[in-house]
Amino acid sequence: MIALVVAEKNADKLADVVKTAGMSPTLSDNLTDAAALAESRDFDCIFLYSPYSEQAADFVDFVASTGFSAFIWLTQRPSEGVKRRLQEKGVFVLEPPIRQDMLSAILAASAAGAGRIRREKEKMASRLSELRMVSQAKAVLMSALNMSENEAHHYIEREAMNRRITKKEVSESILRTYQN
Repeated sequence: MIALVVAEKNADKLADVVKTAGMSPTLSDNLTDAAALAESRDFDCIFLYSPYSEQAADFVDFVASTGFSAFIWLTQRPSEGVKRRLQEKGVFVLEPPIRQDMLSAILAASAAGAGRIRREKEKMASRLSELRMVSQAKAVLMSALNMSENEAHHYIEREAMNRRITKKEVSESILRTYQN
């Protein structure tokens, strides 16, 4: 699990907390560089330690649009309006004072959730890839053998069952055969 830690001060201490939570920290001491890092890498969590400012608000908007788990630890107690706005964006707001062991536990829970989300995302991407390939194979069968969509679908299912392979493997075979 990889976490982006954005902090002008206390970055080393925060990196230690992130490590204790079982994550590997990447440090940034300014929001501009942090945004560039977040665009180029897939972080499980972004942790911002900062006073609330317009630049911090812009960064939070960016983070909220990425789908990363996001925590903001405001160095000053935020107003209820600021806190509500951040929470509506899916950002977990930490308020001072907070104990290091509690922070570590919160980050560890986030990392576990992010890991589950990542695995589900990979499963869905794999399933989507398979569905696309099966659709392409059906289109090839419809074109090359004048099958209806239903016939092509049943053909792929039957071949997968008879040959004891996946529909994806049948589809790959069809695409290799008819697209060369």
